[in-house]
Amino acid sequence: MRVEVARSDKFKALVGAIALALVVVLLAPPAVQAAVQKIKGTVTAKIKDTGGGNINSKSIQAQGLFDAPGSSGALDVRNFAGGNGFLGAGDCNGPGLPPTATAQGGSIITGILITGTATITASADALPPAANPVLTFQTGAENPVESISLGNGLKASDDIDFNCIAGTGNYVLIGQDN
Repeated sequence: MRVEVARSDKFKALVGAIALALVVVLLAPPAVQAAVQKIKGTVTAKIKDTGGGNINSKSIQAQGLFDAPGSSGALDVRNFAGGNGFLGAGDCNGPGLPPTATAQGGSIITGILITGTATITASADALPPAANPVLTFQTGAENPVESISLGNGLKASDDIDFNCIAGTGNYVLIGQDN
């Protein structure tokens, strides 16, 4: 079956297509310009989280034992990606550091590094004495370095005490202080 189209109909279709293309070319840039407009100057905007609640902005002070720099106006959102502070350290047999270190309540522990041949315990002040120690970490001659990574962070609701009870090693606590 063959469909024939009159020459005048072909011409009308071509003129219509050209007219439509011209309309799109002429009207599209102003529409895009109206949708995306640069704002100059200072703008105060309320930012909402995915649940519709407000997100505040505040300065973040220097953190950790070595005062890692903070920010003068960061969004008030916690990120537990790797810690920004040195929370404490202990030495099982050294004169420089005591064998105990405490992660203060409210801090977020994101990592523990242990070297040497040491046995380290972790006790939670919020628990009764019979429940402590909560954890025991141990390194030995065959495995003298341990790296404990808490990717999402462990928020201490109360103080967590770390204590070297045996061996000749060192440990450090990494995280975000309160």
